[in-house]
Amino acid sequence: MTARRDEVLIEELKSLPPEQHAEVEDFVDFLKARRERARDAAARLFRLKRLARGARSRIAVAAGRSADLSMRD
Repeated sequence: MTARRDEVLIEELKSLPPEQHAEVEDFVDFLKARRERARDAAARLFRLKRLARGARSRIAVAAGRSADLSMRD
């Protein structure tokens, strides 16, 4: 946000009756929590993809070993 936009937002907040300030604060808390949930979900997805890549690599290595063993017979 720009400094001017911040000022406008603060003036808007000041123009609200005091009982609505709590509603604004609740909404800001909601937005922050939503952002944190999205960030956490993205991190979990990244970890799962990394885990899947590792599992595929281990499976490929194991499959290659068993192919080598079957060729020895």
